[in-house]
Amino acid sequence: MRHYPRAWNRILAFFTGLLMLVIGVGLSLTQLWPAFNTQWEKYGTQGLDLLKEGLDHSRIPGSELSWIHVGVFALLIIAIIVSLATIFGQSGGKTKHTLSFSSPALDGSGGTSGSTTLTTKFIEQYVQDKLQSEPTINSVNVSSWMVKRKNGLLLRVRLNTGASPAAAYRRIDMLTKDLDRLLGQSIPLMVRLSQGGTIAKSFQSAPRVS
Repeated sequence: MRHYPRAWNRILAFFTGLLMLVIGVGLSLTQLWPAFNTQWEKYGTQGLDLLKEGLDHSRIPGSELSWIHVGVFALLIIAIIVSLATIFGQSGGKTKHTLSFSSPALDGSGGTSGSTTLTTKFIEQYVQDKLQSEPTINSVNVSSWMVKRKNGLLLRVRLNTGASPAAAYRRIDMLTKDLDRLLGQSIPLMVRLSQGGTIAKSFQSAPRVS
């Protein structure tokens, strides 16, 4: 339900894991393979010498710093910004409220007379009452999640063992229309069906799920 693209998260996880793997393998080889350790010390020393030479040739006039320092510092700042944006951009996660709306003032002034908040527990009770007569359904769990700064619903529906999902699909499709009427608007919605210990199907409507 989180709005960040999965591909972006996977790319970050891949390169972070790859970096950790390379570092771990390199440290292990220096300890377990004497020949590799010898070459590492040889080329490592040469690399440090080249780095020192580069720092000396790119020194900023009147400063102890070089342009290489500036470039590395800029890259670190960019990496920190990207990391923070990724962390704090992962929506708000799970919430306790499904929907909040203001009621117009009765005096016609154009103001509001107060606000109403529907809790996730209220929606869950409503859903359970609507589905309790469906013989194919064993249990229902409802949770609210932030989806692109808006609340969305995730319905986890467990079917009875051996029950056909077709009847449950039709009943839950009717339930989504009931929810729209109850809330007065369509909100992002995902329904996940499971049977026993395995997921039977997750169905979602593109206009409803972001």
